[in-house]
Amino acid sequence: MPRLRHLLTLSLGAALLHLPSVQAEELPEAIKKIEAKGAKIVGQFDAPDGLRGYAAQYQNRGMALYLTPDGKHVLLGNLYDEKGNDLSKRMRATMGATSKSSAPRARPSSSKAPING
Repeated sequence: MPRLRHLLTLSLGAALLHLPSVQAEELPEAIKKIEAKGAKIVGQFDAPDGLRGYAAQYQNRGMALYLTPDGKHVLLGNLYDEKGNDLSKRMRATMGATSKSSAPRARPSSSKAPING
Protein backbone atom coordinates (compact mmCIF):
# COMPACT_ATOMS: atom_id res chain seq x y z
CA MET A 1 0.00 0.00 0.00
CA PRO A 2 2.75 2.55 0.82
CA ARG A 3 4.34 1.76 -2.56
CA LEU A 4 1.09 2.63 -4.36
CA ARG A 5 0.82 5.89 -2.41
CA HIS A 6 4.37 6.84 -3.44
CA LEU A 7 3.62 6.03 -7.09
CA LEU A 8 0.49 8.18 -6.98
CA THR A 9 2.40 11.03 -5.37
CA LEU A 10 5.15 10.83 -8.00
CA SER A 11 2.61 10.69 -10.82
CA LEU A 12 0.75 13.73 -9.51
CA GLY A 13 4.02 15.63 -9.06
CA ALA A 14 5.09 14.82 -12.63
CA ALA A 15 1.72 15.98 -13.97
CA LEU A 16 1.95 19.26 -12.08
CA LEU A 17 5.38 19.95 -13.57
CA HIS A 18 3.79 20.22 -17.01
CA LEU A 19 1.28 22.92 -16.00
CA PRO A 20 2.19 26.50 -16.93
CA SER A 21 3.51 28.18 -13.85
CA VAL A 22 4.41 31.83 -14.09
CA GLN A 23 4.47 32.44 -10.36
CA ALA A 24 7.06 29.69 -9.71
CA GLU A 25 9.72 31.72 -11.45
CA GLU A 26 10.51 35.40 -11.20
CA LEU A 27 9.04 37.40 -14.09
CA PRO A 28 11.51 39.32 -16.26
CA GLU A 29 11.68 43.05 -15.52
CA ALA A 30 10.12 44.05 -18.86
CA ILE A 31 7.10 41.80 -18.17
CA LYS A 32 6.82 43.20 -14.64
CA LYS A 33 6.52 46.70 -16.15
CA ILE A 34 3.53 45.55 -18.22
CA GLU A 35 2.05 43.91 -15.13
CA ALA A 36 2.47 47.19 -13.24
CA LYS A 37 0.31 48.89 -15.87
CA GLY A 38 -2.59 46.59 -14.99
CA ALA A 39 -2.08 43.41 -17.02
CA LYS A 40 -2.51 40.12 -15.20
CA ILE A 41 -0.02 37.48 -16.33
CA VAL A 42 -1.92 34.19 -16.50
CA GLY A 43 0.58 31.84 -18.13
CA GLN A 44 3.67 31.30 -20.19
CA PHE A 45 3.87 29.57 -23.58
CA ASP A 46 6.39 28.58 -26.21
CA ALA A 47 7.10 31.12 -28.92
CA PRO A 48 9.37 30.84 -31.97
CA ASP A 49 12.88 32.16 -32.58
CA GLY A 50 13.96 32.78 -29.01
CA LEU A 51 10.88 34.78 -28.02
CA ARG A 52 9.23 33.91 -24.71
CA GLY A 53 5.47 34.10 -24.73
CA TYR A 54 3.26 35.25 -21.88
CA ALA A 55 -0.53 35.10 -21.81
CA ALA A 56 -2.07 38.08 -20.09
CA GLN A 57 -5.42 39.68 -19.41
CA TYR A 58 -5.96 43.41 -19.53
CA GLN A 59 -9.37 44.97 -18.96
CA ASN A 60 -10.94 41.48 -19.25
CA ARG A 61 -9.39 40.86 -22.68
CA GLY A 62 -6.86 38.19 -23.53
CA MET A 63 -3.56 39.33 -24.99
CA ALA A 64 -0.24 37.82 -25.97
CA LEU A 65 3.06 39.29 -24.83
CA TYR A 66 6.34 38.32 -26.47
CA LEU A 67 9.60 38.94 -24.61
CA THR A 68 12.62 39.41 -26.88
CA PRO A 69 15.60 37.09 -26.34
CA ASP A 70 17.60 39.86 -24.63
CA GLY A 71 14.75 40.32 -22.10
CA LYS A 72 14.63 44.07 -22.67
CA HIS A 73 11.61 44.47 -24.96
CA VAL A 74 8.03 43.24 -25.00
CA LEU A 75 5.88 42.98 -28.13
CA LEU A 76 2.09 42.98 -27.70
CA GLY A 77 -0.35 41.50 -30.17
CA ASN A 78 -0.70 38.73 -32.67
CA LEU A 79 2.24 36.82 -34.11
CA TYR A 80 1.97 35.40 -37.63
CA ASP A 81 4.15 32.84 -39.36
CA GLU A 82 5.33 32.96 -42.99
CA LYS A 83 2.11 31.23 -44.13
CA GLY A 84 -0.12 33.82 -42.49
CA ASN A 85 -1.16 31.56 -39.60
CA ASP A 86 -2.01 33.45 -36.42
CA LEU A 87 0.21 31.76 -33.82
CA SER A 88 -1.31 33.90 -31.06
CA LYS A 89 -4.77 32.48 -31.77
CA ARG A 90 -3.55 29.01 -30.89
CA MET A 91 -2.04 30.35 -27.65
CA ARG A 92 -5.28 32.06 -26.65
CA ALA A 93 -7.23 28.86 -27.24
CA THR A 94 -4.73 26.84 -25.23
CA MET A 95 -4.48 29.28 -22.33
CA GLY A 96 -8.20 30.12 -22.29
CA ALA A 97 -7.37 33.82 -22.34
CA THR A 98 -9.81 34.87 -25.04
CA SER A 99 -12.63 37.29 -24.56
CA LYS A 100 -14.67 37.91 -27.70
CA SER A 101 -16.80 40.98 -27.50
CA SER A 102 -17.38 43.59 -30.15
CA ALA A 103 -18.88 46.02 -27.67
CA PRO A 104 -16.53 48.81 -26.66
CA ARG A 105 -15.45 48.68 -23.05
CA ALA A 106 -15.43 51.61 -20.72
CA ARG A 107 -11.97 52.41 -19.44
CA PRO A 108 -11.84 51.76 -15.70
CA SER A 109 -10.77 54.63 -13.56
CA SER A 110 -7.26 53.74 -12.52
CA SER A 111 -4.02 55.48 -11.77
CA LYS A 112 -2.20 52.92 -13.88
CA ALA A 113 -0.98 54.07 -17.29
CA PRO A 114 -2.46 52.35 -20.37
CA ILE A 115 -0.31 49.52 -21.70
CA ASN A 116 0.15 51.13 -25.10
CA GLY A 117 1.03 54.52 -23.71
